[in-house]
Amino acid sequence: LYGLPDGRATCRSVPGLTKDQVELCYKASDVTAAALEGLDMAIRECQIQFQWHRWNCSSLSTKSRNPHASSLLKK
Repeated sequence: LYGLPDGRATCRSVPGLTKDQVELCYKASDVTAAALEGLDMAIRECQIQFQWHRWNCSSLSTKSRNPHASSLLKK
């Protein structure tokens, strides 16, 4: 998993995590970083696949293009 950001820095950058979630994130920071990278890839692929449809995955993106602030993480 080369090119992924430092996992602990990733854990600190995800807003709204509970204390238990932050602790779990630190214990598996490499998994968290990979999951967030996968989330970003999924959103980009969704936008490609649905670019000509009325719903084009735009609600999954954020204005800042920061995948950590995605509406998917709020679920």
